Amino acid sequence: VPNPQFLALCTLASPFCELASVTRQLLSVSKLLLCYLVECVLSVMALSKKITHSEFYCPIFGYPKELPVSKLPSYEDVLKCFFLEHYNLAVETNNKLLNNNSFSQNSNIVAPKVKQLFDKSSIPTVSLYRIVQMINAYNNSYRGLMKSYKRDKEKDSFKKKVEEFKQKSLRLFDISACKCTITLDCNCRKAVDLCECPVSIV
Repeated sequence: VPNPQFLALCTLASPFCELASVTRQLLSVSKLLLCYLVECVLSVMALSKKITHSEFYCPIFGYPKELPVSKLPSYEDVLKCFFLEHYNLAVETNNKLLNNNSFSQNSNIVAPKVKQLFDKSSIPTVSLYRIVQMINAYNNSYRGLMKSYKRDKEKDSFKKKVEEFKQKSLRLFDISACKCTITLDCNCRKAVDLCECPVSIV
């Protein structure tokens, strides 16, 4: 038989036990509310740091840009297109830092676009895998140059280096399968479609 004093003590303690239970429930709800508020604040902060096109301005080549549609692309054109895909990915993920996976992803997006321009001109090309390699190699050269841009941009030697890089970037981004040199030694002065002078392929 329970001790009467013990029963009386339990009766007195019962409201306090209920209060403790309610307090625990309130604390649990408070934690959930706090987590929700933190998520809301982080979301607002993320939106307030919206990535803009101007953040991807390149001091050497300017703003990101799609490949030209009326001519075969230069190295500069391909690089600008790569910048554009980087920007699109950054907006999608709200993260402008480019890791190795996204770097490869962008190259794989740009490569078919480059190939399409050559296909449009009926020029046989190397494989997409090789085109991706070429894009990555040129991007590595660009990134190597930009590593010291802020530090050395006022130095004459670095300015010369940048100018040389810009000039070389105007070359055709040549992904054609045939690299032979075709020369025509014409002496007949006839119209092109009537010329019968020999053509040599080296």
